[in-house]
Amino acid sequence: MKILNKLRNIVKKKDDKLKFNILVEEWLENKKISIKESTYCNYVYVINKYIIPTFENMLIEELKNYNFNDFVIELMEELSTKNSKRYFMYPKSNFMLCK
Repeated sequence: MKILNKLRNIVKKKDDKLKFNILVEEWLENKKISIKESTYCNYVYVINKYIIPTFENMLIEELKNYNFNDFVIELMEELSTKNSKRYFMYPKSNFMLCK
């Protein structure tokens, strides 16, 4: 979760009354000029799919003491379960992907 680590470092430096979603928008806008378009699109996807639903309306002050490790572990478990279900439910199609 490289993106989450980067955002965590930014959170430590920002105004406590700023909402997380505003911070992320600023961060993405600044990142956009220094990374490849594909990387930017990947960041946007990951942030919107996995990070924003949990932290969107939180204030920065709330996040400064948030245990991000628990969030990452929970997310990894969720993703692991989804992937394993996909591979066990559709083994033939997955085999085709390997060819």
